[in-house]
Amino acid sequence: MNACFREREVSILVDALNPLCGWNLTMDEFFETGKRILTLQRAYSHREAGHDRKDDTMSGRMFDVPLPTGDGPRGGQVIPREQLAKTQDEFYTLVGWEKDGLPSDATLKKMGLDFVIADMRKKK
Repeated sequence: MNACFREREVSILVDALNPLCGWNLTMDEFFETGKRILTLQRAYSHREAGHDRKDDTMSGRMFDVPLPTGDGPRGGQVIPREQLAKTQDEFYTLVGWEKDGLPSDATLKKMGLDFVIADMRKKK
């Protein structure tokens, strides 16, 4: 399961969605479905607009203007640009994407999305 979500919160969501939608998803299947949706969205965005790693960024203000003090542990700090690159790499690994921010062919095949490989690679 994805560590950035609290297990109890996800469990409540899955427990609510299953009877409403007639599903019987586990939490792992729920996360895999989310990764599949995100991966298909990235493939589409890349095909239509060339979106890749360069588009996975934040406002320049986040790197240049300190966060207000009192806003959690990062109050008064800016986000180091190298932290964004590290976070991107970790996220891409988590969802099975390449360093360029595009889903790998292996990930697309594993998710049953191999039908988008040719179109997505044309744009590369």
